[in-house]
Amino acid sequence: MNMKNYFGSFSLSALLHVLIIAIASYSFNFISEDITPEIKASQLNLEHTEHIKEEIVEAIMIDEVKLNQEIAKVKNEHQLKKEKELAELSVLQARADKALRARRAEEKKIADLKFKLNKQKSEGSNLSSELASHKKELELLKKEREKLEVQRKKLLSEAKKADLAKNKAVAKQKAIEKEQALIISKRNEAVNNQVKKYAALIRDKVVLNWNNPLESQDGLSSLMTIRTSVTGQVLEVVIARSSGNESFDRAAELAVLKSSPFPMPIDEEVQGHFRLFSFTFKPEHMG
Repeated sequence: MNMKNYFGSFSLSALLHVLIIAIASYSFNFISEDITPEIKASQLNLEHTEHIKEEIVEAIMIDEVKLNQEIAKVKNEHQLKKEKELAELSVLQARADKALRARRAEEKKIADLKFKLNKQKSEGSNLSSELASHKKELELLKKEREKLEVQRKKLLSEAKKADLAKNKAVAKQKAIEKEQALIISKRNEAVNNQVKKYAALIRDKVVLNWNNPLESQDGLSSLMTIRTSVTGQVLEVVIARSSGNESFDRAAELAVLKSSPFPMPIDEEVQGHFRLFSFTFKPEHMG
């Protein structure tokens, strides 16, 4: 409903009610001034008229309440309609914005596709020359690969030869080391035999020069450290471990000194064993 039309109708209705009340009131006053005693009997009609006036006022009041209610209802409906329209407008605006973004995205996609197509067209003219260039490069690469393959095979052959030579050298080295080990073993054996031989000769010579100062020498022994010269001369004798009998120790020391010079080997390595050595003197094991 249009609010302006509604309020216009309401104003017209109120004006009519007011006019009716005014006319009724005026008619009543006019009749009262000119009424004769004969007509006073019609006062009942006046009371009836008053009753009608009251009904009219009451009707006006009731219409005013209804009018206020109707106005409030119309305002509420108008507000709800306005809110609904605003909500619908917001939804429509959101849809329009979304559609606009979609359209712009689509336009950008189309523009990108056009750019790519134009680029491909411009690049397509150079495709033949590029293919020819690539073909030439491939041929060069093929030749280079064949050349490298030849070099690889050559290096592989040389590596095999080197491995064979290395294996031969290793085998030869092992043979030499084995031979050297055998020589060293034989040499050590010969040195040990010579050491044993000259140790026995020195022991026999000391026994010949031994003068026993005791009636019994069972269990007695002296450990001496002896230093000699290259020619076998005894340079120093030291009792490293005493027998516990001073006379025995002294007699053993004298026997060593009397045996100087010791028989010495010519071989320097064997000789080295007797330049400074330990000698255990135990007569009961020397007989």
